[in-house]
Amino acid sequence: YMRYMFSHFPPSYNLMVLAASTQEDKALTKDTEGYEADLKLVQVIDVRALALEVFKELRRNRYDLILSQGFVSAVAVYMANLFHRIPHKLTIHGIVEPQYLGGRFGFVKKVALAKILSGVTVLYGASNDILEHLFVQFPKINNTGPQTVVIPNGVEPSEFEQLTTMPMNVRDALGVDPSVFLFGFFGRFMAQKGFDLLIEAVDSLTRQDTGNSFAVVAVGSGGYLL
Repeated sequence: YMRYMFSHFPPSYNLMVLAASTQEDKALTKDTEGYEADLKLVQVIDVRALALEVFKELRRNRYDLILSQGFVSAVAVYMANLFHRIPHKLTIHGIVEPQYLGGRFGFVKKVALAKILSGVTVLYGASNDILEHLFVQFPKINNTGPQTVVIPNGVEPSEFEQLTTMPMNVRDALGVDPSVFLFGFFGRFMAQKGFDLLIEAVDSLTRQDTGNSFAVVAVGSGGYLL
């Protein structure tokens, strides 16, 4: 998503990407080189650690705008930006997941997040649907909240030109016997993509013990356990 958006910025813009180190570091490094952004990968374990890294960066360098990618980043930036007051734009890709608002202090968390969202300069939705869903979760910000804008996420057709003309033989590459039935999953390993349903389906098929061998080829990544 950042590759698609940032690659269209004029050369006069200086971009710096600060991100938590994940298994996707190599891909992110390649992408930032493509749109000529500085990249800083940090080792963090929670939102407070990320906020501290953002605060350090804001003290070292002067920025005109902060663009958060998602709600966790927005919370970290909000805490780090309290004394700097730099305009803050939040890109909304998905829903506020229930795991972030549950537990004993779920109501307090929701109130705090609503305050943070209200303090953002611009709420930037990747689609109209995702912005409308946010208004369902936090009705007040629809009327009294920050400015909102929707810029639909696009696809760079040139990326598909890099595909090989001959499809890869997955069975040969993974050493899977022809008698094994293969299921494929492509996407982020998270509930919103249906990965939890895949786990349930595998469990159900295993319990049935029909005698037919099968395997799942999952292509993607995920930052947490379901």
